[in-house]
Amino acid sequence: MDKLVGILKLRLLRHLVFWLILIVFQDFLLINNAGNILNLLLVALIAMVLYTNLFILIPRFLKKARYGKYFLALGFIILAITTVSGVLHNKIFRLYEGALLANAYSLMLFVLTATCLYTFVGSALHLILEWYHMREMEKKVMQAELSRTEAELSALKQQINPHFLFNALNSLYSMSITDVDKTPESILRLSEMMRYMLYKSNVPMVDLQSELQYLNNYLEIQKIRFEGKCDIHYQTAIKNEKSSVAPLLFIHFIENCFKHVNYNEEEAYIDITIRQYNGSIIMKTKNSMGISSGDNPEKIGGIGLDNVQKRLNLIYPSKHQLLVKEETNNFEVELKLEID
Repeated sequence: MDKLVGILKLRLLRHLVFWLILIVFQDFLLINNAGNILNLLLVALIAMVLYTNLFILIPRFLKKARYGKYFLALGFIILAITTVSGVLHNKIFRLYEGALLANAYSLMLFVLTATCLYTFVGSALHLILEWYHMREMEKKVMQAELSRTEAELSALKQQINPHFLFNALNSLYSMSITDVDKTPESILRLSEMMRYMLYKSNVPMVDLQSELQYLNNYLEIQKIRFEGKCDIHYQTAIKNEKSSVAPLLFIHFIENCFKHVNYNEEEAYIDITIRQYNGSIIMKTKNSMGISSGDNPEKIGGIGLDNVQKRLNLIYPSKHQLLVKEETNNFEVELKLEID
């Protein structure tokens, strides 16, 4: 409320300053005993045209692109006020004999010129200030939207860490039982992954090389865990490893492969390819899928996949394509990101 009162006071002050300048300027033009009454009456006539233009004609016609009606109505009002000044000349203005505007035609010409000039200047100032305020409001709205988006992304990232850690610890637990010798190497890789997640991924974008190294560490852990149980193929074709990409997007789809692959069955496989092509990054994943997973497709993906879909919509709006194809024994995902 106090802010609104302050804005209204500022607007009132601007208007008062404008009219004070106009009165002083006309006093200078109408010197030679023109008189204060004459000056104030002329200002009143000009004010009628100006405020009619600001609060009626501009909102009703100009802002709606009805330019013909706007200029027709404004011209009619200016001519009407000019005519009124000529009619009033014999009753009021002629009292000032010897003044600069001692006859009706001189007065009408002055009123016509002054009204056009002051209406143009006043309307231009009004529109400029209005445009400035609109720009400020747009900036505030954009800043609020950016803050909301950053907060939502931060919340989604906070959900990523426990989800990943839960899966990684399960993998290490299984490995500590089946392959003790390779557990230290996997713990070291997990340490590197956690370092990346905690200290390097807390930015909007990371270089592609760092993200791929993170994925490679994850896959090496899983290869040890699934050795002899599943054929894992991972290929990359990257032209520029310094390209920027949002962190921790690809890992969810790769985790999904290991979550639903039918590793207890023969011919289980996981194929992962990431390539860079014409300013885009394309990741494809494909894994064999057991009957138990296929019978309950709603569980495929889980929390991680929901989060990554939300992040894609926030970070790459209109710049990503996500295709999911589910068959009886296979599950495929293709993600395309426009990064350049």
